[in-house]
Formats: sequence, structure tokens, C-alpha cells
Amino acid sequence: MALFLGKYFWIGILVSSISLFLDGEWRYIVLYVGIVLDILVPLIGRKRLRQVPIHTEHLLERFGLFTIILLGESIVAIISVLSSEVMDVGLIFYAACAIVLVLLIWWQYFDNLEKKLDKEQQTAGQLIIYGHLFLFLSLSTTAAGIKMLVLPDVSYHFVVFFLFSSVLVYVLSFSGTFHLYRVPEERLAWIHLALFIGLLVGLFLLVWFVVLSPAFVLLLLCFFFLVFGMMTSK
Repeated sequence: MALFLGKYFWIGILVSSISLFLDGEWRYIVLYVGIVLDILVPLIGRKRLRQVPIHTEHLLERFGLFTIILLGESIVAIISVLSSEVMDVGLIFYAACAIVLVLLIWWQYFDNLEKKLDKEQQTAGQLIIYGHLFLFLSLSTTAAGIKMLVLPDVSYHFVVFFLFSSVLVYVLSFSGTFHLYRVPEERLAWIHLALFIGLLVGLFLLVWFVVLSPAFVLLLLCFFFLVFGMMTSK
């Protein structure tokens, strides 16, 4: 297995290294082509990887630690909002709502991680690894959205779309990543996913057509994650 990965990872490394000698947009195109090749290598060698299954509990613990770091980025975004020169009650209330939102995401993620997953499964772990790529992307963009929502020079509708899209990616990637790892009797049905998406879309349409204050936008997201967390963790 190590020989297979070592042999073919060199292809991606070589392609990415070529980008060092290029200028302009081609430098980034070649760099990302090399990264994509490195991502594809384990997928191509899936059968070989399944012969050496991962320790599921340990892998989940590692990704859980990285999730804490990304949630910390949201806290940093909140602090940056509070460090502005103009401070008022509305801004403090917004920061409080943002902290509640981060706490709800933390509760929803880790409560499922600790109580609902079968950590004895013998798999290649690729669903966890690649699924977390999108989970981490959504957490990063959510942190950025929290900060942008109070910036006066950024379009309200753009930030609303950006923020709700991030939450949608989180819901889809969380559901897809952990569904097969949940204890069989704890697995959710398609109707649950439809309910989550329907609720999120309904809240999005509300804040799209009715311009609300940034704090109330976050309160609606808090409500969504409260429902999402209760239904996935019950």
C-alpha cells in the first residue's frame, strides 16, 4: 500500500512543482491540477486501501480537532467585529448571536460524533476524509460570512446568499459523510434531509425578501441549527 501511494503521489508532486516555473494564471492552473491528481490517487487505489482499514475512532478524533480549529476561526471573526472603532448595543447583540451560532454548530457536530456513530466499522475511511473537505469548506465560509454580514460596503443579498449556501453545504456534507457511519437504528431517512433543506430554503427566502438586521439573520440560523441538532442528535 505504501509503495502504491508513494509511487503515484509523485505524479501530483511533479505536476505541482512545474507551477514554480510558470507565471500568471497558468501557475495556479498547473498547481491545482497536481493537487487534484493527489486527491484522485487514494480514490483509484480504494481496493488496496480497504485491505488496510483505518482506525475509525482515531480518524474521527483527528478531524474533530481540526473542526475545533475552524470553529475557532469563527470566534476570531466575531472578535474582529467587536474590535471595530464604532461599538454599540446592536453590534454586541450581533456578536452574542454569532457566538450562540458557533456553539450550536459545535454541539450538533460533536454530539453526533460522540453518540451516534459506529466507530468500529472497518473501512478505507475515504468518505470521512473527503466528506470533511466540504465540511471544513463550509465552516470556513461561514466564518467569513459572519464577518461580512456587518460590513457596510458588502451587499446584503450577496452575504445572505453566501452564508446560507455555506450552511447548505454543511448540511449536505454532514449528512453524506456520516450517514453510513451512524448506528443503523440511528440513521435518518430521506424525509429528514428534505425537511432540513426545506426549512433552510424557507428561512433563506424570508431573509432574501425581507431585509432583516444582521443579528436577526444569525438568530434564524441559530434556530435552524437548533432544529438540525435536535433531529440529528435525538
